[in-house]
Amino acid sequence: MFLKEELKSYPCNMCSEKDFKTISRRDRYGFKVQTVICKRCSLIFIDPRMDKESYNDFYQQTYRPLLEEYKGKKVDHQKNWDNSFKIGLELGQKFLPFFRKGKTLEIGSSTGGVLAGLKKLRADLDIVGIEPSLEESNFACKAGIPTTTGLFENIDTGLFSRFSNIITVRSLNHLLDPRTFFEWCHKNLDDSGMLLIMVLDFLNFCERKGKILTQIDHPFMFSGISLKNFLDSVGFTVISEDLSHPDYIKLIAKKDGTFSPKVDSEAYPHSLARLNSFNFFNSLKRRLFQ
Repeated sequence: MFLKEELKSYPCNMCSEKDFKTISRRDRYGFKVQTVICKRCSLIFIDPRMDKESYNDFYQQTYRPLLEEYKGKKVDHQKNWDNSFKIGLELGQKFLPFFRKGKTLEIGSSTGGVLAGLKKLRADLDIVGIEPSLEESNFACKAGIPTTTGLFENIDTGLFSRFSNIITVRSLNHLLDPRTFFEWCHKNLDDSGMLLIMVLDFLNFCERKGKILTQIDHPFMFSGISLKNFLDSVGFTVISEDLSHPDYIKLIAKKDGTFSPKVDSEAYPHSLARLNSFNFFNSLKRRLFQ
């Protein structure tokens, strides 16, 4: 079982700090998963955690059955595709004016619906996906979306040419090394290439749920502050955002030539205060009603 794998501790992926505060010791599935927040930059992540080989085994053998048990229903790939297609259309209506013609890669492309939605609006996009789930990547290929199976970290991305646009929709949380991903994007995007991100806003989500909900398959969690600072640090400038969804950060960033480490001194106390606010009330309720 994957939780028996040896765990390893890592420095903060954004700022290399090693001083963290633990915010949770158990994930939403009930597993003993320690989640921390960096005291320097406010990035939230699982530590210690499995290595990429163990996570690859987890996605191939455990992830889908675990998700089905948690949600109480079987994964419906066609429904996944239909919903993702709608997301692709919605993102396209907001962000496609910023896209450049040419090769467009999605990391964590699932059944291919997002790419299909974007392609529907922009026929000049040459789309391709990378997806760790074999079942989902096979579905995408059958639906006409070229997709390579595997974790981004394990794929020889040198096989691909440079891209005009790179997309990650609800997949950034699953990456084991966001910095390497952002740096790879910067290196492999054309000049002025675009990076489109849709990712869970962890602080907003936890506030709405009234508790901290981490999960073994989300090694990294982002807030609006930490994500923008991370992008600034690795050579991207955010040029447009969509704040219409309470749980998701949606933005597009342009590649530029500046690598400037950015640490906002207010990010950690601000994020911790938001996390502590509902932790306090939940703890109080438990004491009152025990």
